[in-house]
Parts: sequence; C-alpha cells; structure tokens
Amino acid sequence: MLKVDVLERFKLDDIRIHSWYTRPNKFMNSKGTVSDSVSLATNMIERLHIDFTTVPDSSPSQEPPKQVESQPAPALMSTQPITPAFDQPFDWEAPPRLAGLTASQPVTAHDASRVAMTHDLIAAQLSQEPHMTQFSQSHNVPLSLTQNARRFRDIVPAQSLARFYSYQALPQLLGTVRSALHTLNVPIHAATAADDKAKQAYIRIRMSDGRKQGLSGNVVLESIAEDGLVEVRFVKAKGDPLEWRRLFKRVAVLCRDAILMPRE
Repeated sequence: MLKVDVLERFKLDDIRIHSWYTRPNKFMNSKGTVSDSVSLATNMIERLHIDFTTVPDSSPSQEPPKQVESQPAPALMSTQPITPAFDQPFDWEAPPRLAGLTASQPVTAHDASRVAMTHDLIAAQLSQEPHMTQFSQSHNVPLSLTQNARRFRDIVPAQSLARFYSYQALPQLLGTVRSALHTLNVPIHAATAADDKAKQAYIRIRMSDGRKQGLSGNVVLESIAEDGLVEVRFVKAKGDPLEWRRLFKRVAVLCRDAILMPRE
C-alpha cells in the first residue's frame, strides 16, 4: 500500500485476498464488525499489564555499550531537547471524582471520622476500576469486572490508562516521580514546587523517544481526596502514543513502592 510506483501498489481487491485480511479473527463476525465487544476489551486490557520485576533501561533509545572506549556518541539523545522549552501555563481537565470527594473540600470536625473511613472505602472502590488491572499480579481481568460488563467501555474506559494512585504525600511523590524521570535520562523542562498545602503539581516533559522522534507532555499530580490519595496522570501533548505508554510503564516500575496496588 505504500509503494511509490502506482502500478506496484496494492489495490483494494488485492487487500481483500491478502492473508492478513482473510485470516480468522475471533472478535469479528461475517459482516466485518465486532462480534463480542466485551471479550475484545478484556483481551486488550490484559495486554497492558505492567511487569514490576523488570528493570527499565536508563537510555531505551540507545544500544547497550560493548566497550566504553569505542562506543560512538549517539546522534540524538533523550536528554537533547528538540525545541526550546517555554514556561507556559498548563491547564488540565479534572478527572471524575471518587465518592463525591474533591481536593477543594474542607475537612471539619464533623468530617474527621468520615475521612478516616474513606481510606479503605476508596481503596476497595479503586480495586474495581478497569485501569487498576494493569498493576495486579495476575494478567487476568477480575471476574467481578467482566461479569458486570455489558459494553466495551465497561472494560476499557474513555479516560487514559496512563495513570496511577498513591498515598504518598504530594511533595514526596513529586520527588519520587522526578527521580524516576532522572533515572531514565528524561529532561524536565518545568515543574511546580509542591509544599505540604499544595493540592496540585505538574512536571513538563519534552524529549526524543526511542525512534528519535519528538515526545512531549505533562505529568499531573493531584490530590483527589482528603485522606491523602493522590492521582498521577501522564497527559501526552505530542508524539507516538505507544512511546508515551512505554515511558509511563518505565516510570511506574521505578515508582512501584509508591503506587497503590489493587486488592487481589
């Protein structure tokens, strides 16, 4: 299909008889549409599982050195910015809230006991979230999720799966994420300073991916509950979605001690 010469290029009739097109697909019916959207969604999200036993490479875009003396310098490193970085204000979309709690809700004496109870309640609720399955020890989606699913979005949500939750204090968690990015040789062009009273923070990333193409976005840290729950979201601005996903997985592995894991 990408042949420059028109005479050599695949036509639609050629595509229809190609083995890639004619091979059996258990998720497709005779009309060429999805036959079982829930099974398709389950299969897709199971493949997003993160293996926390792996050790991410600090320079994924470079070949492992054979000899330090003879190793040639790469033409483009992940620490080399492709465009100038500007301190522009960054605005992000607020995620759906859990249990009606927001970061701006004040805690009163009447709410003290309720806040103490929400820790376990929110942890139990998060265990049923589809995106939490990527952090579980098992590759399988929980039966409680698949049995109640009726459509594709019940398994694969519309929101990005490049996110995790943590009960680390926001300033400490910001340092943990920045340390992970530093370990991966990812340049940080801008970041907010978080104190003990901060409810939001972000880290701006602009780098070259493994294909030496531009990759940029923001890591958003936001306190979403008064019991100390913080959500970390990777918001891509530009670049290959697969490379952005790989970056998220490598950071998640390095931050595994801070991530709230689902209850098995």
